[in-house]
Amino acid sequence: MVSVIIVNACVSFNSFQSPKVVKDNPRGGLGMSPNFELTEKEDTERFYNLELLYRAPLFKNADFGSRIGFLSQEKEFEYIFDIFPFLYYYADVKYQFFNGPVSISPVLGLLISPTSFNIDPPPFTLYPSILIGNDLFYLGLKNVWFINNKINFSKKYDKVFLWGIGIGSMFGKNIKINPELNIINVQDLKNAIYTVGISIQMDFIEKQDVEP
Repeated sequence: MVSVIIVNACVSFNSFQSPKVVKDNPRGGLGMSPNFELTEKEDTERFYNLELLYRAPLFKNADFGSRIGFLSQEKEFEYIFDIFPFLYYYADVKYQFFNGPVSISPVLGLLISPTSFNIDPPPFTLYPSILIGNDLFYLGLKNVWFINNKINFSKKYDKVFLWGIGIGSMFGKNIKINPELNIINVQDLKNAIYTVGISIQMDFIEKQDVEP
């Protein structure tokens, strides 16, 4: 059931960011992740996220991010356009506490999907989370809150709060590699969603004029 709701809401579980804010230059990249349940239920489906990523400084100790994402269900594709049929937009704001070896950064994200089965109004999802650690290793404590109840298919999910936990790392200088592992719906591990993601991101460094 959880996977059915997720596909209808066009959800992304990836952070694809460390607790450290982007300070000097914007950053962009590409992220991808398969998502699956460790169960053999008949209604279980794998689904995949492909995301275009962008982050930029907002003010001191804060940055903002945006994504254009595509979601696909595992099935036999008749046309190439069927591979990622669902579109969503995501944006978040992050504030970094502490500039030492360990940072604590709350994040508030919002996702909206205009292609989720022509639901009117489109479903949207809140993503409050906390990232703890540094670029080398970080821990994420997450909550996924489905707002539009039209995507819920049973009374059990009238108010959908999915709690999650994730770990990740971001390494590299101007080009950064960012693997992540997330487990969502930890309050019901028999129906938990596992997300194995990776992103490649690049800092957009402005060229400085060299005096003759």
